[in-house]
Amino acid sequence: MKKKRTLPAVLLIYFLFGIFALSGCGSQPKLSAEETVRAFIDAVRAGDIEKASSYLDDPSVSLTVPQNRLGEAIRQSMKVVSVKENKNDETSSLFTVDVTLQMLDVLQVMSRATMLYLMDTKTDPQKIDPETIQDDQRMAAIYDTILKEDERNPLPVKKTLCIFTLREQNGILKIVMDESLANTLEGNIRENLETIRKILRNQQETEQ
Repeated sequence: MKKKRTLPAVLLIYFLFGIFALSGCGSQPKLSAEETVRAFIDAVRAGDIEKASSYLDDPSVSLTVPQNRLGEAIRQSMKVVSVKENKNDETSSLFTVDVTLQMLDVLQVMSRATMLYLMDTKTDPQKIDPETIQDDQRMAAIYDTILKEDERNPLPVKKTLCIFTLREQNGILKIVMDESLANTLEGNIRENLETIRKILRNQQETEQ
Protein backbone atom coordinates (compact mmCIF):
# COMPACT_ATOMS: atom_id res chain seq x y z
CA MET A 1 0.00 0.00 0.00
CA LYS A 2 2.87 2.34 0.75
CA LYS A 3 4.37 1.65 -2.67
CA LYS A 4 1.17 2.74 -4.40
CA ARG A 5 1.25 6.08 -2.57
CA THR A 6 4.96 6.61 -3.24
CA LEU A 7 4.78 6.08 -7.01
CA PRO A 8 2.42 9.03 -7.77
CA ALA A 9 4.58 11.31 -5.62
CA VAL A 10 7.71 10.30 -7.53
CA LEU A 11 5.97 10.85 -10.87
CA LEU A 12 4.82 14.28 -9.71
CA ILE A 13 8.39 15.25 -8.81
CA TYR A 14 9.69 14.16 -12.24
CA PHE A 15 6.84 16.04 -13.93
CA LEU A 16 7.62 19.30 -12.12
CA PHE A 17 11.35 18.87 -12.76
CA GLY A 18 10.63 18.50 -16.47
CA ILE A 19 8.58 21.70 -16.53
CA PHE A 20 11.32 23.70 -14.83
CA ALA A 21 13.95 22.26 -17.17
CA LEU A 22 11.94 23.17 -20.25
CA SER A 23 11.24 26.69 -19.02
CA GLY A 24 14.93 27.18 -18.30
CA CYS A 25 15.90 26.08 -21.83
CA GLY A 26 13.49 28.55 -23.40
CA SER A 27 14.71 31.60 -21.48
CA GLN A 28 17.37 33.97 -22.81
CA PRO A 29 20.71 33.66 -21.01
CA LYS A 30 21.88 36.57 -18.90
CA LEU A 31 24.49 38.46 -20.90
CA SER A 32 26.71 41.41 -20.03
CA ALA A 33 26.22 44.74 -21.82
CA GLU A 34 29.05 43.98 -24.24
CA GLU A 35 27.79 40.45 -24.92
CA THR A 36 24.28 41.79 -25.55
CA VAL A 37 25.51 44.40 -28.04
CA ARG A 38 27.76 41.93 -29.85
CA ALA A 39 25.00 39.29 -30.04
CA PHE A 40 22.55 41.88 -31.41
CA ILE A 41 24.95 43.11 -34.11
CA ASP A 42 25.85 39.53 -35.04
CA ALA A 43 22.15 38.76 -35.52
CA VAL A 44 21.61 41.91 -37.62
CA ARG A 45 24.66 41.07 -39.71
CA ALA A 46 23.36 37.55 -40.30
CA GLY A 47 19.94 38.86 -41.28
CA ASP A 48 18.28 36.98 -38.40
CA ILE A 49 15.61 39.55 -37.61
CA GLU A 50 13.75 37.34 -35.14
CA LYS A 51 16.88 36.81 -33.06
CA ALA A 52 17.93 40.48 -33.32
CA SER A 53 14.48 41.58 -32.11
CA SER A 54 14.80 39.31 -29.06
CA TYR A 55 17.55 41.61 -27.74
CA LEU A 56 15.30 44.71 -27.90
CA ASP A 57 13.29 45.98 -24.96
CA ASP A 58 10.35 46.41 -27.35
CA PRO A 59 10.23 43.37 -29.68
CA SER A 60 7.45 45.02 -31.70
CA VAL A 61 9.97 47.53 -33.12
CA SER A 62 10.23 47.02 -36.87
CA LEU A 63 13.54 45.54 -38.00
CA THR A 64 13.75 44.65 -41.67
CA VAL A 65 16.37 42.92 -43.78
CA PRO A 66 17.56 45.31 -46.53
CA GLN A 67 16.13 44.29 -49.89
CA ASN A 68 18.81 45.88 -52.10
CA ARG A 69 22.50 45.28 -52.67
CA LEU A 70 23.61 48.40 -50.80
CA GLY A 71 21.52 47.55 -47.74
CA GLU A 72 22.87 44.02 -47.73
CA ALA A 73 26.46 45.31 -47.93
CA ILE A 74 25.82 47.72 -45.03
CA ARG A 75 24.43 44.93 -42.86
CA GLN A 76 27.16 42.42 -43.66
CA SER A 77 29.96 44.94 -43.07
CA MET A 78 28.98 45.62 -39.44
CA LYS A 79 31.54 44.64 -36.85
CA VAL A 80 31.82 45.62 -33.18
CA VAL A 81 35.28 47.05 -32.53
CA SER A 82 34.86 48.01 -28.88
CA VAL A 83 32.26 48.50 -26.17
CA LYS A 84 32.74 50.91 -23.28
CA GLU A 85 30.25 51.18 -20.43
CA ASN A 86 29.54 54.69 -19.17
CA LYS A 87 29.05 55.80 -15.59
CA ASN A 88 25.32 55.79 -15.09
CA ASP A 89 22.81 56.53 -12.37
CA GLU A 90 22.66 53.34 -10.31
CA THR A 91 19.04 54.07 -9.36
CA SER A 92 17.92 53.95 -12.99
CA SER A 93 17.18 50.81 -15.00
CA LEU A 94 18.54 52.60 -18.08
CA PHE A 95 22.22 53.02 -18.90
CA THR A 96 24.35 53.70 -21.97
CA VAL A 97 27.41 52.17 -23.58
CA ASP A 98 29.69 53.65 -26.23
CA VAL A 99 30.00 51.22 -29.12
CA THR A 100 32.57 51.65 -31.88
CA LEU A 101 31.33 49.98 -35.05
CA GLN A 102 33.29 49.26 -38.19
CA MET A 103 31.00 49.36 -41.20
CA LEU A 104 30.79 50.24 -44.85
CA ASP A 105 31.61 53.85 -45.74
CA VAL A 106 28.16 54.34 -47.23
CA LEU A 107 28.64 57.95 -48.35
CA GLN A 108 31.76 57.05 -50.33
CA VAL A 109 29.99 54.15 -52.04
CA MET A 110 26.83 56.14 -52.80
CA SER A 111 28.82 59.11 -54.14
CA ARG A 112 30.82 56.88 -56.46
CA ALA A 113 27.70 55.07 -57.65
CA THR A 114 25.96 58.39 -58.36
CA MET A 115 28.89 59.72 -60.39
CA LEU A 116 29.05 56.48 -62.40
CA TYR A 117 25.30 56.76 -62.99
CA LEU A 118 25.70 60.30 -64.33
CA MET A 119 28.48 59.19 -66.65
CA ASP A 120 26.50 56.19 -67.85
CA THR A 121 23.25 58.05 -68.49
CA LYS A 122 24.75 61.48 -69.34
CA THR A 123 22.00 63.03 -67.28
CA ASP A 124 21.97 66.62 -66.09
CA PRO A 125 22.93 66.53 -62.35
CA GLN A 126 20.27 69.15 -61.69
CA LYS A 127 17.59 66.75 -62.91
CA ILE A 128 18.71 63.89 -60.70
CA ASP A 129 16.87 63.02 -57.51
CA PRO A 130 19.36 60.97 -55.43
CA GLU A 131 16.48 59.23 -53.67
CA THR A 132 14.52 58.05 -56.72
CA ILE A 133 17.54 56.81 -58.68
CA GLN A 134 18.27 54.35 -55.88
CA ASP A 135 15.45 52.23 -57.35
CA ASP A 136 16.69 52.51 -60.93
CA GLN A 137 17.81 49.18 -62.38
CA ARG A 138 20.89 50.85 -63.85
CA MET A 139 21.88 52.05 -60.37
CA ALA A 140 21.32 48.54 -59.02
CA ALA A 141 23.72 47.18 -61.65
CA ILE A 142 26.31 49.81 -60.66
CA TYR A 143 26.05 48.79 -57.00
CA ASP A 144 26.44 45.13 -57.95
CA THR A 145 29.70 46.04 -59.68
CA ILE A 146 31.32 48.30 -57.10
CA LEU A 147 30.22 46.22 -54.09
CA LYS A 148 32.01 43.10 -55.28
CA GLU A 149 34.81 42.94 -52.75
CA ASP A 150 38.10 41.24 -53.52
CA GLU A 151 41.58 41.34 -52.03
CA ARG A 152 42.84 43.92 -54.52
CA ASN A 153 39.79 46.18 -54.21
CA PRO A 154 38.47 46.02 -50.64
CA LEU A 155 35.31 47.93 -49.89
CA PRO A 156 35.77 51.27 -48.09
CA VAL A 157 34.97 51.02 -44.40
CA LYS A 158 35.03 53.45 -41.52
CA LYS A 159 34.65 53.41 -37.74
CA THR A 160 31.68 55.15 -36.21
CA LEU A 161 30.71 55.78 -32.59
CA CYS A 162 27.20 54.74 -31.64
CA ILE A 163 25.62 55.15 -28.21
CA PHE A 164 23.50 52.17 -27.21
CA THR A 165 20.89 52.57 -24.47
CA LEU A 166 20.12 49.42 -22.51
CA ARG A 167 17.36 48.63 -20.04
CA GLU A 168 17.38 45.89 -17.41
CA GLN A 169 14.28 43.70 -17.51
CA ASN A 170 14.00 40.96 -14.90
CA GLY A 171 17.77 40.80 -14.63
CA ILE A 172 18.27 40.61 -18.42
CA LEU A 173 19.67 43.51 -20.46
CA LYS A 174 17.65 44.73 -23.43
CA ILE A 175 18.58 47.30 -26.09
CA VAL A 176 16.40 50.39 -26.53
CA MET A 177 15.92 51.11 -30.23
CA ASP A 178 16.02 54.89 -30.74
CA GLU A 179 16.25 57.04 -33.88
CA SER A 180 20.04 57.39 -33.69
CA LEU A 181 20.61 53.63 -33.53
CA ALA A 182 18.07 52.97 -36.30
CA ASN A 183 19.82 55.48 -38.57
CA THR A 184 23.21 53.92 -37.87
CA LEU A 185 21.96 50.43 -38.72
CA GLU A 186 20.63 51.81 -42.01
CA GLY A 187 23.97 53.43 -42.84
CA ASN A 188 22.55 56.95 -42.30
CA ILE A 189 20.96 56.74 -45.75
CA ARG A 190 18.81 59.90 -45.37
CA GLU A 191 21.77 62.01 -44.26
CA ASN A 192 23.93 60.64 -47.08
CA LEU A 193 21.26 61.33 -49.69
CA GLU A 194 21.18 64.98 -48.60
CA THR A 195 24.98 65.15 -48.91
CA ILE A 196 24.75 63.73 -52.45
CA ARG A 197 22.17 66.40 -53.34
CA LYS A 198 24.75 69.02 -52.35
CA ILE A 199 27.40 67.27 -54.45
CA LEU A 200 25.07 67.25 -57.46
CA ARG A 201 24.30 70.95 -57.02
CA ASN A 202 28.02 71.72 -56.86
CA GLN A 203 28.58 69.58 -59.96
CA GLN A 204 25.94 71.56 -61.83
CA GLU A 205 27.43 74.91 -60.73
CA THR A 206 30.90 73.79 -61.82
CA GLU A 207 29.70 72.87 -65.30
CA GLN A 208 27.94 76.22 -65.80
